[in-house]
Amino acid sequence: MSAFRQQRLGRHAAAWLVASGLLLCANFASAQYATQTFLYNGVYTNVGWSVTNNAWAGTVPWTNGNLAIFQYGGGGGPAPTVTVYGVSAYGINILSYNGNYTFQTGTGALTNGAGGIYITSQGYQTTFYNDIVMSANQAWMINAYTTLVTGRVSGAGIQLTINGPGTVSLSNPSNSFSGGLIINNGTLTGTGGGTVLGTGPITLGTVVPCRSRRASRRMLPWSRWPR
Repeated sequence: MSAFRQQRLGRHAAAWLVASGLLLCANFASAQYATQTFLYNGVYTNVGWSVTNNAWAGTVPWTNGNLAIFQYGGGGGPAPTVTVYGVSAYGINILSYNGNYTFQTGTGALTNGAGGIYITSQGYQTTFYNDIVMSANQAWMINAYTTLVTGRVSGAGIQLTINGPGTVSLSNPSNSFSGGLIINNGTLTGTGGGTVLGTGPITLGTVVPCRSRRASRRMLPWSRWPR
C-alpha cells in the first residue's frame, strides 16, 4: 500500500490494507489526520523530532497527531538519526532510504496511533531505540529487511498486528502492550525473555475481522508458554 493511498484513508469509515495477498480490514471510522513529510538529503545527520524544531516540509515544526512521512530527498547523504522528544503521531511511513534509519530517545516516548508503522521494501534496516506507546490498535507493515525495536512497547488493551514479508525483532523484556499480538504473514523474533511479546494472547495466521467468520489459531500468552 503506497503512502498516498494511506493518506486518503483518514476520512473513510473503513480502510482495506493489502499485505502480500492477505486482506486485513481495520476500522478507522473516527480517524482524521493531516500528513507531514521529512525529506533528508545529507544535510541533517541528527534531527530532533519535536513540536519546536522546524525540520518538516515547509520549514515548520511537528504537529502532534499527524501522519509522519520520512522520505529520501536526494543528495547522496545517509539516512539521519531521529531523536524523539515526546511527540505523538497518527502513524509512521518510511518510504525511501539511503542508509539505515535510527530512532532514539531524547525526552519522552513516541506515542503512535491507528496508522501504525509502514516501511517500504528497500534494503536497509530501521531501528527504534526509543519507547513506543501505542494509543490504538495498529498494524506494522514491514515490506522487506528487518526492523529492530529495542525500546519498550506499551499500550493497555492495545493489539499489535505484524504484516508483510519483512522481519520485526522485539527485544525489550518489559514490553507491556496487553491487547494481543497477531503475526499475519510476517516474521517476528523475540529475544530477551520477560514479556518481550507483550502480555496478551498470540494469534498466528490470516485475520479478517470484517465480514468474515474465518477463525484464526490462538495461542497462549507469552508468559504462559512452557520454558
